[in-house]
Amino acid sequence: MREEQIAKKQKPKYNGLNRDKDIEFTEGMVLRFKFPLKDLLNLKT
Repeated sequence: MREEQIAKKQKPKYNGLNRDKDIEFTEGMVLRFKFPLKDLLNLKT
């Protein structure tokens, strides 16, 4: 995935491949937060 993006002169980033899969978290996995794709996210500090 990364090499293909670089070859196409694109910024390497996560393509969302597993975004909507219902995968249960297990030890050793990377945890990613699922943020909205289109709407703005308002965070209170």
